Amino acid sequence: MQPASSTTVASCFKACPMCGYAWHTIEQLVTDGTLRVNGYQAVLDSPVDGIFFLTHECPGCHSTLAVPVTSFADWNVGTRPAHLNALQEGCPGHCVNRDDLEPCSAECCMRWIRDVLQYLKRHEMPLAD
Repeated sequence: MQPASSTTVASCFKACPMCGYAWHTIEQLVTDGTLRVNGYQAVLDSPVDGIFFLTHECPGCHSTLAVPVTSFADWNVGTRPAHLNALQEGCPGHCVNRDDLEPCSAECCMRWIRDVLQYLKRHEMPLAD
């Protein structure tokens, strides 16, 4: 894989820190089968400041990219609970375990982030309303 030029990297959505491959849009990144979700670091007092970790599994690379949750903020559509339920009654604790990539059904303002994880794992964009 050829490194992207600095001009291309500067104008892209995300670039691989190892090989320089550039994803120009969020859709290109999400649907790229060479990326594997390997973690999510929650920030409980500011959920949109969390980080998704993706590994670029192409020959000669295998670097990990950090993608901010804020990149997916417009995916938080519809009615969502306003309260944080992390580590409270009814919370399965998914968000406090970086390696736990399972969906969550808890009534919590962070549930939409778990939904994003599922799209990333399946390499799918959410359906447009």
